[in-house]
Amino acid sequence: MTRNHRLLGALVLALLAASTFLNYLDRQVLSLLAGPVQQALAMDDKAYAGVVTAFMLAYTLGNLSAGWLIDRLGVLRAAPFFVGAWSVAGCISGLAQTMPQLAASRFVLGVFEVGNFVAAPLLVALFLPARQKAFGVGVYTAAAMFGAAVSPPLITGIDAVLGWRAAFLLLGGAGLAWVALWLVLVPRSSPESATASEADAVRDGAIELPRWRDAIAEPRVWAIGFGTMLSYPVWFFYLNWFPKYLTDERGLSTLEMGQRAWVVYLAAGLGCLAAGGVIALIARRGHSPVKARLLAMAGVAVLAPTGAINFFAPPVAVSLVSAAWVAFIHMIWQVTITSLPLELFAPRSLPKVFSVAGIASGVGGIASTWLIGQLVGSVSYRPMFVVMGCAYALALAVLLALLSAGQRRVRVAHV
Repeated sequence: MTRNHRLLGALVLALLAASTFLNYLDRQVLSLLAGPVQQALAMDDKAYAGVVTAFMLAYTLGNLSAGWLIDRLGVLRAAPFFVGAWSVAGCISGLAQTMPQLAASRFVLGVFEVGNFVAAPLLVALFLPARQKAFGVGVYTAAAMFGAAVSPPLITGIDAVLGWRAAFLLLGGAGLAWVALWLVLVPRSSPESATASEADAVRDGAIELPRWRDAIAEPRVWAIGFGTMLSYPVWFFYLNWFPKYLTDERGLSTLEMGQRAWVVYLAAGLGCLAAGGVIALIARRGHSPVKARLLAMAGVAVLAPTGAINFFAPPVAVSLVSAAWVAFIHMIWQVTITSLPLELFAPRSLPKVFSVAGIASGVGGIASTWLIGQLVGSVSYRPMFVVMGCAYALALAVLLALLSAGQRRVRVAHV
């Protein structure tokens, strides 16, 4: 790999981190400014729930349109299109005068925001060498965690000075500025090594999925899909419900919770950055890239049940350390399972793989959010920590079974 290609790879990774950072800022504006938005648009809680549901539904369905667009446009053209489209939708949210207008803009936002996470691993595979794939995925995923951490003070600060509409418009404008940078700095065609890399991947036995029906019928695609779907609810739980656990069951005030819960999301960001090093360390012991990732995921499955200590309501400091630990190892899992398809599938097949996995994780997120809400309301938070601790073992068992089924299918086809 030439020096120019290495520099281009670093530039693309920096732009990916920036787009993922903006992605998380844009999606959190509404939740952080729900009060003034509801008041301005005369929305009750049911109407607000409808707007949020519109986003979640679009985000799930958008995985299919994202894969289709990348197949048609190519990832180098699709990536700035996604960012530009969701940025315009974010600006329109700031101009909405009624609840249906806001819901429509959030639906469009969800459709195109998901494209960032379908395109990002493909760009990592295209511009970074094989040994740096997991590191690249970890960097842009850590940027998402950083976005989640800084968005409350940043967005509420903009609202305090300029109002809620300005928050939507300024962040949408930042996304459009990102598109301009991409178009100026990133070449429109694939790097020279991309064709060679793809040929090497196919020659080494990577899985080719020329048609969507092939992707749907391939068990190893569903291995990624179900492995993601069964583990992603853990992050949803710690992101959306752990702060409420601290206030509802552990007696912290909202201010005290805000002063302490940030350590969980900092740990998540550190886990993203550590994942590449963990995989590389395992690979140095002579394991293949695929096996190194599976061993890293097995390590997470073994360590995750320690989070169940919160079932016993330990001191708040212990609860926070436990949650931070789970967030740290979850992101090792997340980065690992996201980079696993880069080793299993040929580059041309990846949009289909990530689209299927994204739909599965979206369905899992919607279902788990509803189920957790029902259980927390009727029982308590405490059993959920046990369930979340066991999720990785189940996800790994299903993933390994489907990977084996895919390999058996190939052997039978060649008999």
